[in-house]
Amino acid sequence: MNFCKLSTRALICYLVGGVAIAALAQAPAADSAVETAAASAARCRTLADGVARLSCYDRAFGVLVPAGAPAVTAGPAEPRLRANTPADFGLTAEQREQRSRAPDAAAPKELAEITARVSNIKQQRAGRFTVTFDNGQIWQQRETDASIELRIGDRVTIKKAAVGSYLLVTDGRRSTKVERIK
Repeated sequence: MNFCKLSTRALICYLVGGVAIAALAQAPAADSAVETAAASAARCRTLADGVARLSCYDRAFGVLVPAGAPAVTAGPAEPRLRANTPADFGLTAEQREQRSRAPDAAAPKELAEITARVSNIKQQRAGRFTVTFDNGQIWQQRETDASIELRIGDRVTIKKAAVGSYLLVTDGRRSTKVERIK
């Protein structure tokens, strides 16, 4: 057969036919991958514990885990973490998990604020500060605000704000955004 004498339409038909044959040749491999994925999903669905189930799906389907993230293993259900005590106020879920507290019989009501006395203040770069309270918590200022003046012994309130942020409010009603670091 002389390809030079083929019309453009005939040449396109030959090319499309070749692609279709190549795709059909790979179909059994794709079918077996689908069957393997279906079997993995079926196995993961049988796990009652949510963390174990998610971990199973992650292993089966290769979800990327950020570098340095703790490995999650299938095992007994994690105890419910207390987030509503003054000692836990402001901690992220990861920080609460690290503390691995035992669950209470009844979960306390969600806290909206805490009050504490300043026991130490450290000035950081760019005019920001880190403050330690009498309850052992350490909070860091997230914004530069020269109008905030704190002294050791001052009573302050930490309040929940929008989008998971927190405000440190002085008795003089001055406030600044803060985050808990310990």
